[in-house]
Amino acid sequence: MKSLKFSLDGVSRLAIDQERREGCMRVLREDSSAYELRDDDIIYFTTHNNVITVHTLSERFIVPTSLDQLTKAYQSLSFTKVDRSYSVRLDRIAGYHRERRSIYFEGDSNKLLPVSEPNVRKVTDFLHHKRMKQAKD
Repeated sequence: MKSLKFSLDGVSRLAIDQERREGCMRVLREDSSAYELRDDDIIYFTTHNNVITVHTLSERFIVPTSLDQLTKAYQSLSFTKVDRSYSVRLDRIAGYHRERRSIYFEGDSNKLLPVSEPNVRKVTDFLHHKRMKQAKD
């Protein structure tokens, strides 16, 4: 993926808030073309070298903002930070690998994301409640 850098100005923050209200986010593809990504397709966000990547099950996109801003804007869709570089959609987590202290997602059990020690309880509690709810249904 290309290494692209963006300035974090008020315009990009406003754009995230505006797009969020409309149920989608304006992102950049790897070829730098713009794309409207539906909220429902987003699985997790990552940050590396000040570049934020938005991940779906099959694609990656870039967005000009910070991980904290995205996590806050998408909190209503159960996004939360599980590590300093990862913010995930809790309801898409399929399981937790205790030995590796990592999570994996529905539809992609091969992709493991790290969970920092302070966030392990949050993830395991969520998965426990998810299993209890599924057992009731």
